[in-house]
Amino acid sequence: MSWFSRKSTPQIQTSDPRLPPELERYIFEMYALEYADPERILQLLPVCHRVRVQLEPALCRTRIFNDGSDEQRLPTCEIDVIDRLSTAYPGALQNIVKNIMLIGERRDTVERMLRSCNGAENVFLAGCATRGLDLSLISPSLRHFHCTAETLELLNWKPEALTHLELFNIDGHSHGRVPQTLLRLLSRKHFPRLAHLAISATSVIRYQPEVIPHLQNLESIFIRLVLVSVSDYVEDWQDGVLTANDFWARAARRIANRLSGAVD
Repeated sequence: MSWFSRKSTPQIQTSDPRLPPELERYIFEMYALEYADPERILQLLPVCHRVRVQLEPALCRTRIFNDGSDEQRLPTCEIDVIDRLSTAYPGALQNIVKNIMLIGERRDTVERMLRSCNGAENVFLAGCATRGLDLSLISPSLRHFHCTAETLELLNWKPEALTHLELFNIDGHSHGRVPQTLLRLLSRKHFPRLAHLAISATSVIRYQPEVIPHLQNLESIFIRLVLVSVSDYVEDWQDGVLTANDFWARAARRIANRLSGAVD
């Protein structure tokens, strides 16, 4: 004989969240990515249905397409997978995928990815075939853009939301083009919200006298000109995606410390 009748037995409604969905998702993701290891998400998915519902989209939040390199810490993806997902779930990737890295990919791959995931906020293009690329496919909500000077010259969309721009040269063939491209675009006031600008080209220091006066054309109040090396682009971008500790964050801390007098 049971000590408790069905009526008196406490019922735990495991299907009903006790926290707001946004807070619950944040807690799950914070734990899953505590060690900057997306594979932990896979370990957590079988815990319960709500965990799966909240965390499964995080597996697709960052998509990396890297032709033959093993430098990435995040898993790579094939464009055919994106095509199948786009067909099976129309419009879903637009809301889920927020970070895209494409390295050494063909133009059609770049365009298919940008078209399927046109809600991306952070795009990294390096070593891709960009001649003739339709950059109007890039999301109007794009906030971070990492590319070469040649890619930037193809700019045919208005980056209304762009706050971070990083220019780099992978193969060295575009030496000298960064300042010309940048000065031309800055003079046209194409970046109404740009607040962070990184130029990493050979002997970039000599370009500062040319670039800095044009920064006054921008509408953002605080401009940070950050000089970096080209050695750790891929790793640094992934640090930003996984832990929000990329060179932008380190530069911000450095500036804050100098302003406070903590460092010389």
